[in-house]
Amino acid sequence: MVDYNVVKQPLIMRVTYKSIDGVMIPAYRKYTKATWKGEVLDEKWVEDIAEDIKFNQNIPKALFEAKATSK
Repeated sequence: MVDYNVVKQPLIMRVTYKSIDGVMIPAYRKYTKATWKGEVLDEKWVEDIAEDIKFNQNIPKALFEAKATSK
């Protein structure tokens, strides 16, 4: 998500998430140029595909868990 006037040309993105070890990861992204109203401007889409994703960095899984919100 980008705020208006932060970038000259917004992008519209389609994302597919995959659950890996219980964490939802954006495994597939596809994006192209768009208007600020979400209208596609270009037929050329860029695809970003993440495969063979592994967690082997000894980072605590709790960092990725949603925190409870108080009301």
